[in-house]
Amino acid sequence: MPARSGRFFKKPYPVRCAVGISALAIEGMRVEVTAMAMAMKIAG
Repeated sequence: MPARSGRFFKKPYPVRCAVGISALAIEGMRVEVTAMAMAMKIAG
């Protein structure tokens, strides 16, 4: 079925999806790093 989906969606759709997922992942990592830094500051 993946070959057929190209007709229904314009090409940017999956790209936008991937970009959104990457942005979420980067944001999540940033939050995690910040939380770890805060925890280290509190602990130290």
